[in-house]
Amino acid sequence: MTFRARLACSNRSDTLSLQMNFSLLSVSLLALFLCSGCKVFDPSLVEGGATGLGCGDDGSATPPPRPMVEEGEGAEVVFGLKEFRLDQSGDLWRTIGFDLDNICSNPPDPIVECVPKRFPAAQPQADGDRGTDNAFGASLYPLVKLALPDLEAVSRQSAEDGVGVVTLRVRGWNGTPDDNRVEVAVSQSVDGTVGTGDTPPGVSVVDFELRNTDDGELAPTPAWDGRDWFWLREESFFMGDTDRPRIVDDNAYVANGELVVRLPDRVAINFSGPENGVSIRLTDATIVANITEGAGFPVTIAGRWGVLDLLEVAASVGICEGSTEYDLYLRQLESIADIRSTPGTGGEGVECDALSFGITFNGYPIRIAGTSEGRPVPNACE
Repeated sequence: MTFRARLACSNRSDTLSLQMNFSLLSVSLLALFLCSGCKVFDPSLVEGGATGLGCGDDGSATPPPRPMVEEGEGAEVVFGLKEFRLDQSGDLWRTIGFDLDNICSNPPDPIVECVPKRFPAAQPQADGDRGTDNAFGASLYPLVKLALPDLEAVSRQSAEDGVGVVTLRVRGWNGTPDDNRVEVAVSQSVDGTVGTGDTPPGVSVVDFELRNTDDGELAPTPAWDGRDWFWLREESFFMGDTDRPRIVDDNAYVANGELVVRLPDRVAINFSGPENGVSIRLTDATIVANITEGAGFPVTIAGRWGVLDLLEVAASVGICEGSTEYDLYLRQLESIADIRSTPGTGGEGVECDALSFGITFNGYPIRIAGTSEGRPVPNACE
């Protein structure tokens, strides 16, 4: 059995899946919850203090502004994102994401837009470099890693095999480092395979997998050489029509080589396998990709992940309401929440209802063959 086949059987194919081993997770959550009365971060790791709006001598970590140039015309280009970074241990989390709240939450006098519901008097999550907000990388993923130390490696291999790859289809780009308006549609792959010619190979999607039409065997995995063909989840498009995307920014732009895309609030980005899966719903979400650097260019996705949406993820992986695991999970989320789901709704004493979120990918050219039904996101508690 090939590794690809093992993935199909084990269902560990979600690009951003938060699948969890429940017994290990319970121990991990309990350990962290017992310490949740402590400060959320170690002030000795951070220097400086509140500086008013923004944070850092070089300005806040924000996407580049829209360039003052005429929009151009160009051919369609498509990119697949893989090699994502979930594990941001050490100080890596400090450099991943953006300054979402435009304030400096660093000691000795941190400014915050809200306070954690569980422990409002606790020290807030520290900002990263230049005000970067990323409680996911700093506080939440370390918890997940305790339960599933191989999650990132297995999920990376799944994307390498073409399953659950985030895709960016760019239209109207003039091909230069500056273009003040382009259209970008976002989806995820059902599966992908190698290609050589100008038309997709003789394969078909069977039970969410690509198989050769002549012998029914699994199709070869992508080569990531710019000629691969991918089938995308049809629910990302109205009636499966790739010309009518549901997740689209028709006012994106390219500035100094960086593609800047704003995602619609709380649009569902689904990653799902036979038994497990998650639906990612972010607000205030932005994608920044340096598309002029060639294959392997860096991509950042950042935003606000609501506590309620994270609770829905729990049901998808079998942490069910009313269980001990669910109560511990909820308490931990409420103790590390560091931001508001809706920008501008914070204030003195207002409770945080979201976690700041940031991850990175590398982008590679791909081609779209068509759409296919994607695996449904399960509810393991039903």
